Amino acid sequence: GVDFLMGATLPALSEALGMAMAMAKTGIPYILSFVLRPVGTLLDGTPLHEAVARIDATVSPCPFAYWANCVHPSIFASALAHEVAQDATLAARVIGLQANTSAKSPEELEGLDSLDTEAPDSFARAMVALRAQFSIKILGGCCGTDERHIAEIAKNMAAKD
Repeated sequence: GVDFLMGATLPALSEALGMAMAMAKTGIPYILSFVLRPVGTLLDGTPLHEAVARIDATVSPCPFAYWANCVHPSIFASALAHEVAQDATLAARVIGLQANTSAKSPEELEGLDSLDTEAPDSFARAMVALRAQFSIKILGGCCGTDERHIAEIAKNMAAKD
């Protein structure tokens, strides 16, 4: 009785492809969510547009949609702008972001002894800007977010509507 399956924090095409194949066998709609670099690649170096094209061409049924997670809104904006310039159809396939509040790379975050975070108001403004820029439909939080960050996103969304 689930509505959809989700594979999140995917760093590599090989992992995403295997997960997509397994999820496709269930017959339940599913979403894949990648960790991205500012240049638009997965952590393994695969460009996002190539990863999406390969999965969509290989797996049936293909994912309902794609997301990114565990990246800062500014990194996501840079990555998606770069990749949509390579393949405009990607804009309709990437519909969500669960963002963290640090613009540091995964390597820079590894082993930190304190949380690197951003104020809820600036985080929320950056998230809501993604909706306008890329028509992102689902906005949420990942590392470093708490109820204040989500409340600010909701407040900013309400002010826009």
